[in-house]
Amino acid sequence: MRIYLLTSPRWILGVIIGLASGILIGLVARFDIPLTWPEALVCGAVIGSLLGVTLVFSVDRQRRQLRAAAGDLPPQMLAAAHRAAGGGPIPVDADVRGAAAKIAAQQLLFLRRNRSTFIVFMTVLVVSTAFNVLDGFGWGTMVPIVVGAATIAFGLYWPRRLRDRIQQLSVDGHTQPPDNA
Repeated sequence: MRIYLLTSPRWILGVIIGLASGILIGLVARFDIPLTWPEALVCGAVIGSLLGVTLVFSVDRQRRQLRAAAGDLPPQMLAAAHRAAGGGPIPVDADVRGAAAKIAAQQLLFLRRNRSTFIVFMTVLVVSTAFNVLDGFGWGTMVPIVVGAATIAFGLYWPRRLRDRIQQLSVDGHTQPPDNA
């Protein structure tokens, strides 16, 4: 998540999520269903608005937890800590390094809580979309298969990567990955 998304007001996040998903859904509705442009725009606007409002609360909770894990760092140091939590060079500053380890631990905890739900949901998405393709639906429905497979791979790989990153960032061993993660 970009630093401006961590520090921006909640409504901006809702507009970004709603607009992006509305455009994507409108394009899929126009070219894959196919609907006329006005119908596709209305479909994208309605579904994008609903997704924006719904997802903003879930994402906002995660943003608050990540900001709390980072502590009271100024925005530039918060950006450096957030980048270091995901990869890149290990920060020299002990405060940034500790915040990065706490951010990575918070991300690992979030993934652990939601990992099986994501994998089950994406597996159902991939299998049902594959049946739709075999049943004669358009090849535009292959996008959910690719997205679902990538999400499953991410869900299996990223926790291990975060545990390794926490160990690299831990200066004196005080920040440990959560158990069973």
